[in-house]
Amino acid sequence: MMEFLFDGRSKMSDLLRSNAALIRLMPRFGIELGFGDRTVAAVCKLHGVDTNFFLLICKIYAIDGYVPTNDEVVTVGLEQLIDYLEASHKYYVEQRLPHIEQHLKLISDKLPENVAIVFNNFVAGYRKEVSRHFEKEEKKVYPYVGKLLRGEPTGNYCISTFLHHHSDVEEKLEDLTQILFKYLPGNTNSDNTIDVLYDLLELEDDLRRHTLIEEKVMAPHVRKLEEER
Repeated sequence: MMEFLFDGRSKMSDLLRSNAALIRLMPRFGIELGFGDRTVAAVCKLHGVDTNFFLLICKIYAIDGYVPTNDEVVTVGLEQLIDYLEASHKYYVEQRLPHIEQHLKLISDKLPENVAIVFNNFVAGYRKEVSRHFEKEEKKVYPYVGKLLRGEPTGNYCISTFLHHHSDVEEKLEDLTQILFKYLPGNTNSDNTIDVLYDLLELEDDLRRHTLIEEKVMAPHVRKLEEER
């Protein structure tokens, strides 16, 4: 990955061509495809997205092990960050998980009944866990950030509470992937199984980076606001 691509003067098409994972981020920013030769800065301006924020998120997704510096974090607008996180939740719940579940249903139909029951229960349990995880953030954490920004009373809640109880939803997804790798009967070794394994690994990586954004970008920024009150 060439560092020079992460610059507002780079062409948006060149940046996205450098890492296919970045293409999935576009709807979360409200950015439509079809950039022509526009630069990253020009596309961001057209869609009302802060260029530095956009590039920061792209770095997190494109560069393995990348962790934002404090200087980068403090430049992030929290309102825009919360909008992005909520859009990510919507993407996971309304698009990626239903797509994966359709593939898993086809796999389940080929399993022995006793194995299928355990498998389906695991999948349903994961879906419920993800929903609870996102719902807690959307009903508790994000409104808390909004109150901080507006200078409203926030009670006894603080961002350290969020970090202490923040569960990694990608861990159970990893368990599901391991089940598919290790225990599926040989007669399920089809293109569908390969497709869903690829999708699960991709989602697992996506969620890991989503968690990093919450813990390494949102949380430090919120903590700074708490200290200034």
